[in-house]
Amino acid sequence: MTGNHEPLLTSLGFGPGWQTMLSEEEKQRLRSGEIVDPSRLRLSLFKRQLSQPGLDISALLALAGAEPAGATRTDMLRRLARCAGLDRWRLQVLSMSPLYQDAGLQRELHKQSLLRTLRQDEADEAVLRDALASNDPDLHQALLEVSGLSDDLLATLAESGATKAVRRAARQRRTG
Repeated sequence: MTGNHEPLLTSLGFGPGWQTMLSEEEKQRLRSGEIVDPSRLRLSLFKRQLSQPGLDISALLALAGAEPAGATRTDMLRRLARCAGLDRWRLQVLSMSPLYQDAGLQRELHKQSLLRTLRQDEADEAVLRDALASNDPDLHQALLEVSGLSDDLLATLAESGATKAVRRAARQRRTG
């Protein structure tokens, strides 16, 4: 990148962290004005980073934090919380970030932590009840995948699961 273009890219919201991720084609499209919504490109770059091995949580948090407050930043933070490469410990680290203090983002982190616990068959009764009480379709589906689920929890899912598919699957599992 030449020095002439760096201020232009920076003025479009692409600080040094973002600029290293841009391809030459993307830089040229930004310079020419062909890309009219830079935030969409930043979100696309963020998604690309999430799919890379060896996630650098602090770098991704810095990129999301540099994004102006709004829908794109929230989307980045939700995608980071949902990233398969994060274990429960890293989710706890995210929950301590000032960027995740919004109630909706805290709920997303809690949901992701429950999903990871359920999928690793480490769930105690409190976690199972918490997932059940959430009335979240993803958590209810994950509950159905837990081995040794009590008949009481299956009955509750069969009666008031978050979706028709969950209720049907719980009934089938009960009758077996």
